[in-house]
Amino acid sequence: MADRATLVFMVLPLRQRLLAAIGLPELEICVLILGLSFVGLAAEERSDSVQRLAVEASVVADRFDAAFRRAATAAMGNARAIEADPFMPEDRIDGLLGGTVGENSGIYGAAMAFEPGTYRPGAGLFAPYAYRVGDGVATMNIDESVYDW
Repeated sequence: MADRATLVFMVLPLRQRLLAAIGLPELEICVLILGLSFVGLAAEERSDSVQRLAVEASVVADRFDAAFRRAATAAMGNARAIEADPFMPEDRIDGLLGGTVGENSGIYGAAMAFEPGTYRPGAGLFAPYAYRVGDGVATMNIDESVYDW
């Protein structure tokens, strides 16, 4: 079989034989180089994508962290206020919670929950709650009529 291929090759004109002898190996080398370049570029692009995603994830995590810090600061302020005046009137508690919601767009609602009977002796649940309603803030008490144990 090899003799027949050699014979066919020898029958070809000189131009075609030179093209086959020189051009085909060059074509193989070019395809190999292009393939290796493609693999390298694809790996580099994947690496760049991973780095971009890591940066974006870090930015989003920082935004969440900032929002949680603001909410935690508001909650700590409310806790300090009720510690300073444990029997603060209900309207002041509603004002404190409403102010927390109204002043921080990242907070939808704020509540304080008291152990049953501690704020209002002999009464059941007392948990004032302030929440957004349109452009304003509404308040309510989450008691037995709202939350059934």
